[in-house]
Amino acid sequence: MAAFSRSLPPFFAVLLLAPIAVLLLQARSTVDEDLVLVRGERHGVEYLQALNQVTVALVDAQSAVVTGKPVPAGPLDEAAAAMTAIDARLGTELLAQDRWGGLQAKIGTLVRQRPASAQEAVLGRRVPGRRGRSRA
Repeated sequence: MAAFSRSLPPFFAVLLLAPIAVLLLQARSTVDEDLVLVRGERHGVEYLQALNQVTVALVDAQSAVVTGKPVPAGPLDEAAAAMTAIDARLGTELLAQDRWGGLQAKIGTLVRQRPASAQEAVLGRRVPGRRGRSRA
């Protein structure tokens, strides 16, 4: 009987610690999943920030084409290069590489076009020329 009473306290200790250990493992698993989710969200925000810079450069180029001004290649090239670097790093994880590749090809085609055809591409119609009309 004395041997039985000596083994009882360790038995109760194990009985108490087992549920606590299970709860701690579940909490750790949840925290790990949350960290993965947050990391993915941060990568998505970084990707969208670079894509936003490309959008701004495209809008500036579009405005220049529509108004007949020369399109500065620098800002668009810089934004596209930065986006390409971020896409190389995060595109596979975010499943966006194919989309950026297609968009990059379209941007390259527009940049290589002549200004008149670029205006037509932007406006979606033929741009009428000015023939001595005056605005009153």
